[in-house]
Amino acid sequence: MARRCEEADGIAPFNERTTLAMSMNPDRSRRHFVVPLNDSMVAYAGAEVVGDVAEAELAVDPDHRGKGVGGRLLDAVVDWIGPAASELRVWGHGDLPSSARFAEARGFDRVRVLFQFSRSLEGFPWPAAWPEGAGRNWPVGDAPAASLPAGSACGRSGPGGTRPSGCG
Repeated sequence: MARRCEEADGIAPFNERTTLAMSMNPDRSRRHFVVPLNDSMVAYAGAEVVGDVAEAELAVDPDHRGKGVGGRLLDAVVDWIGPAASELRVWGHGDLPSSARFAEARGFDRVRVLFQFSRSLEGFPWPAAWPEGAGRNWPVGDAPAASLPAGSACGRSGPGGTRPSGCG
């Protein structure tokens, strides 16, 4: 179903967190909502409550859109959340007009837009060496060695650490 949505919309319907959560069992803070039809799934929503905020993502198979499936799915999410959260954030990927109309009709406001920027690294002048602590998984090339300003260091956080690995 997600693959069919991606083919129709030009973008994957779920972020990595939702995709990974699909393999986790539901618990007090996380639920899976599925709309089955015969031997297939025509819609899915994943919802999670963290503190007093709930987040959800949902998708409806392209052949089943415009038939109220998404609205019923969102109603189920809202009913499950109930008073457990003071805010529900529903993520939409791709800034699709149909998703915007659906959200607006359901009383949601657009409050955040994320942009993804990228560029080709073809011809990028990779440094001949990286600062100590940067790790070994970085490409090297013919450019001058990378250096850090005085007082900066590279390192990795251990499990449960609050700082991601990297330099700073």
